[in-house]
Parts: sequence; structure tokens; C-alpha cells
Amino acid sequence: MVKYVESTKASSHRINFIVDGEFVVPSVATYTLRKNDGTVVSSLEDVTITLTDASTSAVISVAGSANTATLPYELRYLEVSFTYEGAVYRSDLVYNLRTSIRFPVSHSDVEAVLGTSVPEGYIDILSAYDLVQLDAPEINLGNILSGGTVLLPSLIEAVKYKAALDVAVSIQNSMMQMEQADNTLYRRFEEIDFEGLRKQLSLRYSNALDKLLGVTSSNLTTPLYSTLAQGTDALTGQ
Repeated sequence: MVKYVESTKASSHRINFIVDGEFVVPSVATYTLRKNDGTVVSSLEDVTITLTDASTSAVISVAGSANTATLPYELRYLEVSFTYEGAVYRSDLVYNLRTSIRFPVSHSDVEAVLGTSVPEGYIDILSAYDLVQLDAPEINLGNILSGGTVLLPSLIEAVKYKAALDVAVSIQNSMMQMEQADNTLYRRFEEIDFEGLRKQLSLRYSNALDKLLGVTSSNLTTPLYSTLAQGTDALTGQ
């Protein structure tokens, strides 16, 4: 799951100490924070993590000054090194810095479009927002959002359908892993007509994008979530 932190804001990150799938209590642990190019941020290199006799995880706090973005797409690599029974292990985390991490579309909004529940980690609203901006480079989406212009409802729709479209692709690509790791989840999605779903979502997204661009579109179709009121799963038909 992609993690986002607002630029200049302090953040906290939980790191688990796991060896061969089991939680362990390390004898020593340190962390280093790096930028995109691998350089150390704010001298946070090999910083000792305070441990107790029962520490199988730790929460690392990063000051806002170390989360100040200077690039259009800035990352932070939180690298944790810990020692357990004489051997050294790594447990790393990556997060993205953004000017704002707020957008008026939620996980449940995208699930409503799909007509089914989706596991955490599959839906990335902010990534969908970035993809919409790439599809509409001549429009400043940030101005639409912050200014509350008449195009904001169309922007919300575009991001919602783009996120749903990405989820449909991700789920289909993960079907084999789902069957092996979570057969219940696999059975829930195995009846989905992914090709038909992508076509529906693509039409919805195109219509919303056309509105943002001021293009008259005739690609109208029945809303994908219209059957929800009848208690039917819009993806499986069950």
C-alpha cells in the first residue's frame, strides 16, 4: 500500500521486526532516512531506536523538517536495520511526500462504483488524481480543487472512475496470487467480467474527463452502480 505524508508535517511510522515470518525481539536497531537519490535527510543516519525487552516493533517519528519536499515527486526511504541472534536484518518502508494529501473521494466511494468491497491497499486515490492530471495536462487540477470551481464535481467523478479502473486492472493481475494466498477472496472475484468492467469504467472516465476538458460527449451508459439498490453485486451479478 502506498503511504503518503504531507510535506513539512511530522509523521510516525511503525516498523515490525520479523524474521522468517515470525515477530522477534532484536538486541539493537537503527534507522536511516534517505531522499530519492539516496542521500541522507537531516543527518538521520544510523539513529538508534529505543527498544524494550518485548519490542517486536517500533514507531519511528520523523520531524516535519525532514519531510519537506523540494521535488515534484519526492520520496522518503526509511531503512531499518536490526540485529537478532547475532544476524543483521532489514525492514524498510517507503513513503511519498505531497503538498496536500486531501481529496474528496474515499475508499468506500470507489467501492460503490465497483459494487463490491475491495481489500485495503488496492485503492490509491492520490495516484488516480495524478493520472487524471496527466490525461488533462492543459488544466490545473489543483486550482479546480482549491478554488471550488464548477468543474470540481467533474474532477471528483474523473478521479473516482480512474481509481476504480486501476483497481479492476490490479485485481485481475493478482488473481493467481489471490487463489494461492486467500481462496475466499479469489472466489469473490473469479466471476467478474473484467473486460466488460473495464469498458464500463473507461466510458465513465472518458465522460468525466470530457467535461473537464469542455468536450461534448455522447458516450453515455447506464451507471455501473445502478443495481446496488436491488442488493445485487454489480461485479458478480450475485
